[in-house]
This record gives sequence, C-alpha cells and structure tokens, in this order.
Amino acid sequence: VTEYVHADPHEGNLRVGDDGRVVFLDFGLMDRMDFGLMEKCSEGIRHVLNRDWLQLSRVFQDVRFTPTPMMRNTAYGKSRKPNYEPCTLEEFAVEVGIQIEAEAGGQSRFGAMATALKTLSSRYLMLTPPFVALLSRTFLTLEGLLGNDPVLAKEYNVYRVALPFALR
Repeated sequence: VTEYVHADPHEGNLRVGDDGRVVFLDFGLMDRMDFGLMEKCSEGIRHVLNRDWLQLSRVFQDVRFTPTPMMRNTAYGKSRKPNYEPCTLEEFAVEVGIQIEAEAGGQSRFGAMATALKTLSSRYLMLTPPFVALLSRTFLTLEGLLGNDPVLAKEYNVYRVALPFALR
C-alpha cells in the first residue's frame, strides 16, 4: 500500500514484472493520497462489510465527502432549487443503508454504492472532493474488467478483496 492512487488501472496500463509484481504504466490519472485519508477509506471498507451505516456516514464526514452537520434538502420533490437544513447523521445513515442494500451488488460493488450515493445526493448535500473522483474511477475501471469473466462478475466483492489491505 502506497500513498498513490492510480485511477486508470486497465489491462493496457498494467504489466506483470519478471519478479511477479504488478507494474503500473501511464501515470496521467494518478495522484497522491494522504495516509490519514487512506486509513479512513480502510475504515469505510470495514463498515460496508459490517453494514455499519452510521460509522460509514461518520467516515464520509471525516473525509469531507459530506458536511458537518449533515444537510438534508427540504425542497426535494418540490423545487429544483435545493434548500439545505441540518439533519442528524443517524437519519442520513439509515437512508445510506436503505439505498445501498436496495442496489444490486450494493455490498460487493463500488459502482453500486456510487449509484446509491448518487441517488441520495438529491436529498442530502454531498461535497465530493477530488480524491473521491479518482477512487471512484479506479474501482469502476477494475469492476469493468470483470465483465469478461462471468464467474468473477458474479462472485467478486471489491470490499472483501480490499479488506486485508484495510486491516494493515
């Protein structure tokens, strides 16, 4: 695990070196990520696997993906112009759990979580710092590579694969 995020990890940008290690190519979509932020992302992985939506919601705040206090759009369904008012983190966490669990693959695919959070973004304020875009692209690219293998596409769980690294 390094401080770097490679946001374009497809088969054209990866090679296996003579020593068996993966070698990354094309560093155009790459950035550094603070170690503390990586630790928070690791926490988030554990909370998804444990279905601990309140702790996951706290991680969202810690990494500034959502504001503190949490803000709900009280104009949702009434107006195109949002009107944000504070709400409890517990309320948001319940909605996160409902939305993620409603998505096919919500607890195994990052893309499903991204879809769930996109749905919630019309009802709650999401800040989406730049590192979120890079991480999203990384995981969505990796998940896209699975489409060619029906067994992997069905059984692969990005969070379980990442868990050993999250526990380091």
